[in-house]
Amino acid sequence: MLIQLDPLDYPIVRDLLHNLAEFELIIKAVIAGSSPAWVVVDDAAQPTSVLMCTAEGQFLGGNPENPGFWADLRTLFFRAMNEEGFWQGGSALALFCTPGTWERKFPELFSGRQPVAIPRQHYLCSRLAIPDWRTRLPEGFTIRRIDQALLTQPELDIPDHVTNWMRSNWGTPEAFLQSGFGFCIVHHRAAVSWCLADCAVGDQCEIGIQTQPDYQRRGLATLTAVAAADYALSNGFKSVGWHCNADNLGSIGVALKVGFQKERDYMMYYLPLYEN
Repeated sequence: MLIQLDPLDYPIVRDLLHNLAEFELIIKAVIAGSSPAWVVVDDAAQPTSVLMCTAEGQFLGGNPENPGFWADLRTLFFRAMNEEGFWQGGSALALFCTPGTWERKFPELFSGRQPVAIPRQHYLCSRLAIPDWRTRLPEGFTIRRIDQALLTQPELDIPDHVTNWMRSNWGTPEAFLQSGFGFCIVHHRAAVSWCLADCAVGDQCEIGIQTQPDYQRRGLATLTAVAAADYALSNGFKSVGWHCNADNLGSIGVALKVGFQKERDYMMYYLPLYEN
């Protein structure tokens, strides 16, 4: 039986996800109560296996040989793959686990389907590589902090992606504005590149970026990211985290220009829920 935990009880799974939480800050944010999630365990009092579903993916921890938990997960994932609309976490799974543990169970968990192993990289920044970034903004472009004034400015076009990001990672835009941070570049009264905090816990945070297709390859992502990293490092955060796929050379290039350094390689297991 899968037991869904109350958010107040999330700290009970801290030890089961300890290895992943060393570089996946979203896990700590969920446990701290600053990021929404759905968490199921095998035992509410003394769990030995856990599935944590977050805005950044699904994390499996604890004992993968737990027969009852494993069987219930198999049923859950079977329904997710065969009942469109049942799974509320999107059209695909992005699974993470400690190497040599749960991935051995994937063929059985997913009824013979094998998630695709995708190499990922984790970067950290504690010092900017371009402290003079403000002088590099192209003429006609402005960079602004994402705050209530910006979000409610009627003549400014802000993509839905921005507020959807706030809801998925922080619960509500209000929660993001209170505890998170972000910056965007504005051109012709539209936000064309933006960088938001994915999560923040203590003196650590993680950020992500997005740029409109017509404005890519102009260095705007680098400027947006460095603005966010500069703000973080100037406001009590000792390090800023960054995640990307190992073949995403554009994202890696932005991270290195800003001043991020690679901290580790790891694996994500990707599975579209609905086969074409």
